Amino acid sequence: MAKGLPKRLIEELITRWKLEQLRQVLLEGDLDHRFLRLISRESHCPNSLKELDHIPIDAVHVSDETLSAFGLTQGNKQRVVAVGRYVQREGVSEGFRCIVDADLDRLRGINLSSESVVYTDYACMESYMWHQTALRQTLHYFRCEESVKSDADVQSLYDSISAVCKMLAGIRLIHAENPQWNLELHRSNASLSISQLTVNIDLAAYLTQCKPRKQDRAEIDKKLSDALRMMDAHRAVSVLNGHDLIWLVAFAIKELTAGPKRVVEEEQVLQSMLVHAVAKPELMHQPLFENLVSWAT
Repeated sequence: MAKGLPKRLIEELITRWKLEQLRQVLLEGDLDHRFLRLISRESHCPNSLKELDHIPIDAVHVSDETLSAFGLTQGNKQRVVAVGRYVQREGVSEGFRCIVDADLDRLRGINLSSESVVYTDYACMESYMWHQTALRQTLHYFRCEESVKSDADVQSLYDSISAVCKMLAGIRLIHAENPQWNLELHRSNASLSISQLTVNIDLAAYLTQCKPRKQDRAEIDKKLSDALRMMDAHRAVSVLNGHDLIWLVAFAIKELTAGPKRVVEEEQVLQSMLVHAVAKPELMHQPLFENLVSWAT
């Protein structure tokens, strides 16, 4: 959203639907907005999706009173859900779809979905970008061919990054379920390493950098062990955090590139993966997009 522009009121969005019958998709953040906008420009995108109005939640005014009325707290995800509940209360759900990241909600038994609020198929929007082809082309873009020479090399890197994402998801799970520990999650490279095209993380070192209280560490380690066993039953795309994924890919590229390391930034990595992901026609067969097409038609 451009700085200085006034935010739209939810009532204004409802009026647009009533007067213009313009279907509107509310999104958590800039990435989600860019993702759907790029998809809508692809030749394989159905015309019904191209006609939707994609609105990042930062462009909408959601008051504290509205959040409180629906038992919600601060944060973009909560604000998107609030808009969904608001339009449902007003009887205009047909004009809106409010998309939120599933995150770890399914594992935690949380369900925010409704007629107007829909979850991503995987943990987050970045999960749709996470496949070997996008990784291979991103590595090529950053001049990693000398280090990553074969499909087997790409697969090794893909599998190891996926595995570390699942470990970090385990930490995020115990953090969400035990806020009293006040863990400070971070993206410090000090706990990461790469060897033979395998990205590794020293979980003990990572946890230490989260600054747990000494008296909590034994319980944290036990809870984490249980969480990691739970993660073993799930695919990485179903539990990974998008910020963690891009951090790990950027780390790997910095270690493997033949180009200048200082120019490898997470935003560049994200943009490269984004472009390659939206170009895949198979994306339209994911349940979220099939449902959007059905609703918009």
